[in-house]
Amino acid sequence: MQDEEQHGLIFQDLGFTVYEHCFWNSKELCMDPDMFLNVVKQAPHGCVFVIGNMGNCKLTQCQWEKLMATMKKKQIFPFFDIPSQGLFTGDVEEDTRFLQYFVSGGLEFFCSQSLSKNFGIYGMGTLLFFEAGGRVTGKALVGVEDTENEAVSPNAADEGVGLLVVVALNNQLLLCVLSQLVKLALALWLNPPTCGARIITSILCNSALQEAWKQSLKEIVEDIMLIKEKVKEKLRLLGTPGSWDHITNQSGTHCYLGLNLPQVEYMVKKKHVYIPKNSRINFTCINACNIDYITESINEAILFTKDSKLSSERK
Repeated sequence: MQDEEQHGLIFQDLGFTVYEHCFWNSKELCMDPDMFLNVVKQAPHGCVFVIGNMGNCKLTQCQWEKLMATMKKKQIFPFFDIPSQGLFTGDVEEDTRFLQYFVSGGLEFFCSQSLSKNFGIYGMGTLLFFEAGGRVTGKALVGVEDTENEAVSPNAADEGVGLLVVVALNNQLLLCVLSQLVKLALALWLNPPTCGARIITSILCNSALQEAWKQSLKEIVEDIMLIKEKVKEKLRLLGTPGSWDHITNQSGTHCYLGLNLPQVEYMVKKKHVYIPKNSRINFTCINACNIDYITESINEAILFTKDSKLSSERK
């Protein structure tokens, strides 16, 4: 798993033994493909390997082939999580392009996606089923009646919407998975709200709306990158030790600041800037009203902690 996130709690609750790993190289201030490959190599035979934030871990073609060969040999089942497709690079196809390596390689896998952020709404889950090779074999809206002619409720913004993509080697396996997922979905929701799902369907089935949605994602990503550039520049003007290029080198709404634990604790306890221990923050929360306070807090955290070095051992 990429971070100490909710994935571990979910699997622990289901009785799995969970081992968490981070692929962030604190010295190089980047996602490290070699660390990722080593973890896969050491993973138990037949395990479920949950992978989040895959986009910043840039693998070469050779590394992709090595990764898939290792997973096949050890019968590792990949479970990808994509929290906000399109908000990583601004291109919805590019954000999921890595999945094609696994489809073309004949690997079975799950891929969960949340559509709450990239569509701005919160409903039910959609199950998509594929054979390895990329052919869509079916789609199921679990627990949903035919609501084609119903009006969309204004309360749709209160619903969370997500989907689970299932890639299997043949239709028989897909049907087995579908039967189990339907039982689980019925036990959890029975008849979940569907307004959010219908809004998304309306957008994706209308070429004009779909293009407008894709364009809005590009604009949001550009705004996020602009915020990162501003943060980096303000840290430079404050004379904050070290290079901060790693902020703009990372894609997506979240990125690692590269602070060590004492510096994070200073941010939380002294400045009341609440960030996780790994210093990975959401840049969409930074705006014109708080950017000065946040950058000044980062600068203070580095200068005033006993260990004034960043986790990268900057000079």
